[in-house]
Amino acid sequence: MKSKTKRFDKNDAIGMASSSPFYMNVGHSRIGLIIVHMNMQLVLDLSKPILLGRNFSESSTTHLCIDLTPFDAESMGVSRRHALMEIQDNRLVVTDQQSSNGTLVNSKTIEPLIPFLIMQGDLLTLGHMKIQVNLLSAG
Repeated sequence: MKSKTKRFDKNDAIGMASSSPFYMNVGHSRIGLIIVHMNMQLVLDLSKPILLGRNFSESSTTHLCIDLTPFDAESMGVSRRHALMEIQDNRLVVTDQQSSNGTLVNSKTIEPLIPFLIMQGDLLTLGHMKIQVNLLSAG
């Protein structure tokens, strides 16, 4: 069976970071994750929860696994299963998956295994990797 893990390299990035903010309504189906140190944006579908990490060895039918290894994730302290992003009650949340180096939202450490509300433009820090969140319209 083909793995559901999506591995990105620098050539897979979709678009570049935009300096203008996006304003969204509840119920978005896509998200843009800007890898700040590379100024690259990954555009992802939110139909499944998104697991951010590196070097996934397992496939998943319930999660979209995003391997951040090509973006220097290991040297930046990103855990194999670092953080989960998903829609709960029509809102985007991130949950630290008991990562070794923690997850921050706008420089505030979030508690492991407790969902934390994400807003347009929030800055996630996984270990030392900074990722800006862009909520994108469905169309």
